[in-house]
Amino acid sequence: MRIVLILLHNLCPESYHITSSCPQSWHFAQRWLAWNMDMFTKAPEKIPASFVIPGAIEHLLLVKTSGPGKQVTTEEWEAISGIEFWLAQQHNS
Repeated sequence: MRIVLILLHNLCPESYHITSSCPQSWHFAQRWLAWNMDMFTKAPEKIPASFVIPGAIEHLLLVKTSGPGKQVTTEEWEAISGIEFWLAQQHNS
């Protein structure tokens, strides 16, 4: 799947813009393309923190982890808080 996404990202730049939270995770697919197809590619860019609306992650996780009969656990709250804290750090960097 990553190989296809890298090909779309590189061969159709006007049609597809693919971003990633971890550009390093694309290295294996890039090396495969270089080795097997003699094709050197660019990895998807990192997602800018400015794309994330404050509170969006918390809202998404709350929607996914709570509902009728579902209690949000301490671990789920810690995960939500951890992601929000990380995003705040990225935004301030």
